Amino acid sequence: MSTPKADAKERNGFTFFRSFRDAVEMTDRDDQLVLYKAIANYALDGVEPDVSALGALGRLCWTAIRPNIKSGIIRYRN
Repeated sequence: MSTPKADAKERNGFTFFRSFRDAVEMTDRDDQLVLYKAIANYALDGVEPDVSALGALGRLCWTAIRPNIKSGIIRYRN
């Protein structure tokens, strides 16, 4: 995991879409907590997760969810 940028404003919340939950629920139970933490840590603190330990479906979910979160981060900063 990388650390957040020091100059980034601290976020206290983010938008979590139903599609995020639906995607995460399709993964193995062991991957679900990792994905939920990845979503929260990236959205709130800008921490890029290490998803290499996830199964193929978990990595696919993260790849699909990440751009939406990143867009929210950019809107928040602007």
